[in-house]
Amino acid sequence: MKKQLWFYEKLYGRLPFLSKAEPTEATILILLLFEMIALGFVALIEVPLVAILLGTLMIFMLALWTEVASFIAPNIRDVSLPRNKEERRIMKRYKELLFSEDNVELVIALVIFMGLIAYYVSTDWHYFIFWIGKPTYVILLFGLFISWEVSYRVALSLWTALLAAWRSLSLLMISRRTKVPSTRYFPYKDIQRLERLDRLNLSFALIAVPLYLASLADPFLNAVVLIYIAALFLLYAVSAVSLKFLKTLPRNINSLLSRADIGMLGLYDPEKKAPHLTPVAFTHDPFNIYIVTSVVSKKIKIIKNNPRACFLADLKDERGLLRQEAVLIKGNAKVLDFLESVRIGFKMLRIRRMFRDKYPQYVEMYQKEENRVPLAWQLKPFISRLVVKISIDSMTYWDKSRKIWIKL
Repeated sequence: MKKQLWFYEKLYGRLPFLSKAEPTEATILILLLFEMIALGFVALIEVPLVAILLGTLMIFMLALWTEVASFIAPNIRDVSLPRNKEERRIMKRYKELLFSEDNVELVIALVIFMGLIAYYVSTDWHYFIFWIGKPTYVILLFGLFISWEVSYRVALSLWTALLAAWRSLSLLMISRRTKVPSTRYFPYKDIQRLERLDRLNLSFALIAVPLYLASLADPFLNAVVLIYIAALFLLYAVSAVSLKFLKTLPRNINSLLSRADIGMLGLYDPEKKAPHLTPVAFTHDPFNIYIVTSVVSKKIKIIKNNPRACFLADLKDERGLLRQEAVLIKGNAKVLDFLESVRIGFKMLRIRRMFRDKYPQYVEMYQKEENRVPLAWQLKPFISRLVVKISIDSMTYWDKSRKIWIKL
């Protein structure tokens, strides 16, 4: 299958000194090339210092944009297609549009660039004259070259953000209108990857700060830049909110975890070379299981040496063996110590509230008996108790007699 590429990937891939370089190396080479050309102009033509500084800042901005795009492209191509037919169709179409053979982002860039040229001409090149005085043809050509590079990257970031918002909204609508079987849920790890890539695409807006500074001399261009930055933030917000509602656990598994009071945490003790299995109270969110344990617990020491963990929650039904329900979760465990809790901030407070909501009677009892129980049992964060987070990698769900494996 032919690899799907953006236009700039095809273009730079044909340059001998860039085709074999790593993405970051290629970005550095492009940065050096542009800067050498700019310095060459400075040496041959008298250019104001402010124009030199601004030009250098713009070149660094273009290099950063190239680096971000070089990271986004292969990661989006690597996102696996879901099993569900409708979700698979959306993700396949998303990739086809993003890396279209017609290079839609190039068409958008040409429209933006032609609009810029029309504006420059209509204002008698006022924008360039403000920065460098009376421009020469060489300076104008280099300015147009930089304008093209900016136009392409603006078009690429807008096209990527627009498709991301469409993709996330489409996936959300599919999940809301159909009862998707548990075996065909969208892979959760891919949702997390898409969230990270969306945030990275948002960095285009942050990198565009030099563009905002460069356009301060022209109210119209400055307004256009602000609209561009606002559009990226809006499209990102649409995608982020859609993915947030999409990444919910399958209804039956969420119900089981909410109803089960006790789970079994399985670890592997490398010192004894044996399994370590303990019953634990727990709570959960769409991507993690949380347990609370003593600071002197054996579990803490094991997790710091070997974070791999499995967790089992089940519900017994006295009416028969075929009425049992259980879920086995595998993932990496992490101790949320004081520094980690400070890092995640309000999320830690939400986790504590989740425990209080699920086990109100036990929390109340331990608080009343605090002076009569050992320190290790007292509900004192970081002094006697620590929270352990298990990041969900995969789940196996038993519904009655059926076993369903869910790839996350």
